Amino acid sequence: MAALSLGCVLLALTAALGEAQGSSLKPWPLEPTALHAEAGARLREARRDPTAGSACVLGLVGLGDSAIAPLLDILRTRTVPQASGEDAPMLLSEPQAALVLSALEALPRAQVRRKLEELLATQPELAGSRLAGLQLLGEIGTRRDLERLLSLIPLEEDGAPSRQAKSLSISAAARLLLREPDTCVYAAELASQLERGRLRVLIEALSTTRDARARPALLAAAKAQPELASLCVSGFRKLPRAAAPELGMWLAGELPKARPEYARNLCATIAWVDDGDSMAALVEALGHPESAVRDAAQLALREISGLSLPAEPQTWAPWFDEQRHWRETRLPLLAAAIGFGNTREALAALKECAGRRTWKRELAGVLMLGLKRPESGLNGLAAELLTALGAAAVCDQLNPLDFAHQTLRARLCGAAGSAPLRKP
Repeated sequence: MAALSLGCVLLALTAALGEAQGSSLKPWPLEPTALHAEAGARLREARRDPTAGSACVLGLVGLGDSAIAPLLDILRTRTVPQASGEDAPMLLSEPQAALVLSALEALPRAQVRRKLEELLATQPELAGSRLAGLQLLGEIGTRRDLERLLSLIPLEEDGAPSRQAKSLSISAAARLLLREPDTCVYAAELASQLERGRLRVLIEALSTTRDARARPALLAAAKAQPELASLCVSGFRKLPRAAAPELGMWLAGELPKARPEYARNLCATIAWVDDGDSMAALVEALGHPESAVRDAAQLALREISGLSLPAEPQTWAPWFDEQRHWRETRLPLLAAAIGFGNTREALAALKECAGRRTWKRELAGVLMLGLKRPESGLNGLAAELLTALGAAAVCDQLNPLDFAHQTLRARLCGAAGSAPLRKP
């Protein structure tokens, strides 16, 4: 019933429009039956009264298995049947379609699938039938239905879907991607097999999920069809923020050969997903001939580091070299002191970590050793430093069974905003 709440919200916005359409639309295009009329009556009532959405779905489900074919007819024609001779013709609104899909989702799954296969077998090329099929798979499909859903997208002569088909396809694919944990893994396998128009829909659906599990699939899509890489790069920023070194290195590898617009996009995404490994590429981009790329690189460096240095390679390069040297030589020693040193040594090590902003995820792993210390002053300082690093660097390393970790998670979720830029 996931589509039901959205349908109830939007029905009020479309009711007046639906009644105004009648004079310019053709009547219900199929041979009407009593079930068509009953379903039409319930959908028209839901159009008039947005609070009747739940009752509408229950009424449609109450019609039984025999209502499956009429409901599919409504979806594929995008038209609401007339319940009586006095009813004006009416296009199926998106909220009404959501109610129909909710009803089909509640009806016996095997029978719904059988009727869908019959429809697609008899009308395989009709856009309406294909859109009805992919919408329904978005509601009831499993991981292995993703390829079938994408194959049903009706494409125009230029290889792209129409605006309506694109919108419906993205929405349906996103719902299917979120249904099972490993569907995004399967999406990564499909990326190299899809033609451009269908892959573009998959990319936008992955971005729409706002789920970190979509990241590998987006990366696979970018590698499979480089002409769509910029769309994937933008999509990464719609996913939860998190350190992703492998992705950061790929983004950095794209930067030297990228056109200015793509380069700006890459810089913004490096700042979103990386916390140190790709900073050398950003420092190099400060020497780009295009000022817009230089500005984007500087903004990304500032976002990662928290510093407000000028956009000059000769200023950022020494700073980055020092950060890298500290990570390679000092951080292992500090980890040993925090984990196994005496109180004085551990406190000094924690203080030395304060203010560091690069390689945040790795730094978080070291600071979490301080949470295990019995001294309240040490574990309290470690928690403060971890909170300053932010949820993206810390949360996926927390143990759900550890009370101290859960206390820290609560602090991270409650922390608002980001640290202001500071002078070095």
